[in-house]
Amino acid sequence: MSNAFAIDFEWLERYTPDEAERFTFADIKITVGGVVITELEDINAKTIRPAARLSAYAMALWLLGNWWRLVREPERNLSESWEMSHRLGAIGQGFLWPDLSFNSDGSALLVRMNATPPASRQMVRYLNGICEFVSLAAFEATVLSFADAVIDRLHSMGCKTSLLQELRENIVEERSNPSSLQWREMEALLGYDPDEAPEELMAALLARGELSGYDAVTEVLAQNTTDSPAILDTLFRNVQGHTEPMFVTDTQALRTETASIDSSLLPWERAAVAARAARKYWALPDGPVSNKQLIDLFSLSSDIFTNNHRAKSPMTVGFRNGVPDRLDICLNTSYPTNHRFALLRLVGDRLYAPDTDKFQPVTTVKTARQKFQRAYAQEFLCPSDALKDFVGEDFGEETLDEAAHYFNVSTRLIETTLVNKGFIDRGSLFD
Repeated sequence: MSNAFAIDFEWLERYTPDEAERFTFADIKITVGGVVITELEDINAKTIRPAARLSAYAMALWLLGNWWRLVREPERNLSESWEMSHRLGAIGQGFLWPDLSFNSDGSALLVRMNATPPASRQMVRYLNGICEFVSLAAFEATVLSFADAVIDRLHSMGCKTSLLQELRENIVEERSNPSSLQWREMEALLGYDPDEAPEELMAALLARGELSGYDAVTEVLAQNTTDSPAILDTLFRNVQGHTEPMFVTDTQALRTETASIDSSLLPWERAAVAARAARKYWALPDGPVSNKQLIDLFSLSSDIFTNNHRAKSPMTVGFRNGVPDRLDICLNTSYPTNHRFALLRLVGDRLYAPDTDKFQPVTTVKTARQKFQRAYAQEFLCPSDALKDFVGEDFGEETLDEAAHYFNVSTRLIETTLVNKGFIDRGSLFD
């Protein structure tokens, strides 16, 4: 993961009656992963320069005002509310901001920058596009340092108080208080700005988190903002009593081994390492894993991959019951290959989830936890090296279908594995 995220600036003179804007007008250079994303072409001046002339105060105010949603809210279906809190261009105020967005998975931010299209008639054109992960720690440190510099600039120019300073102080206080931190994180996951979520809803969700596991509850919130209370109620009231047992032998040993994997790796990278380690630990041979092998390995019912569980649960889920190595599961899928994948997502989550979680949700949202689950299942069922050996250099549609049949997974999983491992380009499938 890249930790390189920097905001550099030089103060400029600008006449405007607004003191905050006048004193903090600046050449601002933003660098992500070594790429200067503010590099631009000034059509009128016929020059290329690395920094954009913008309001540092407006930018810092937007970053701190949207702090909790930026660092906690995952990528959503693009609503106006999400756009306003995750795209830098929402600042407006007459400046031409870079087309820059931030998407959090809870452990890192995907920083996406779109270059200005060549056909654009804008007089300032941003030249570089990127899609790069930045650690949350790096993002937070850079943003707070930038905000401090803007606050210091205002103080030095005689502006002793500002909304920016108030936001900065609130964030520091909320981050240091566990109760406030949980409240703010849940608000953000629900898609609310600070203090806008209904108190009754927040109190109920926090109580459920205390009872059933804060991390698991927030995974449900990340996917289902409006229906979360009803979904959680259904899981515990209706689904928990209609599950099947699964035994993940030597869970604690594998959890310890998983925890020792290099923490600087991205979630899906750690998951692939964990899956390979588990296959080796359980002495599974290279190549495909049959249904019978999975049934024997996890002590599953013989019809686990043919029984349709869809009507029972709003999502695939596992429940801990205090018995070591046991998980009570309900698979919400229709097809046998999807049953296998959902099952292994639960196995992966068993090694990832904190002990405080009483249940393990499997969702479609792009959080670090769900990315770990998917990558674990992918590598366990379809080891990337074995897949590459099977397909060789033939990436045609027929070969990929044959690989899916061989590994007993979906063709989509085969495609995703080959793309994610860099064997083929995303755009080259079926060309």
